[in-house]
Amino acid sequence: MPKINASTMAEHREHTYQALLDAVDSLILERGFDAVSMREIAERAGVSRTVIYNYASDKMALLTASVLRTAATLQRALLDAVADDGRSAPDRLKAVIEMLLTFASSAQNL
Repeated sequence: MPKINASTMAEHREHTYQALLDAVDSLILERGFDAVSMREIAERAGVSRTVIYNYASDKMALLTASVLRTAATLQRALLDAVADDGRSAPDRLKAVIEMLLTFASSAQNL
């Protein structure tokens, strides 16, 4: 019987999916896309290899989901940076530039 690591099945599925995406991110950064196998992704995420196929059809689907997750994070940060909360346009532009530099720096350090 599989180990459930959340209070609901929906939470468990989301936790597992995020663990798979985290595994893809870290393994690809370590060795490159072509060198990573589904078995290694499963091991890193702490699930059996067959579980992956409940979430994605193949490695490319996991990579695509990972890229979309990163893009959504960047989009939210950009929207926060440009929010018209009483700051001047130059101050909002400065916030966008600082956020992008921080994002680029953290991505480079991965």
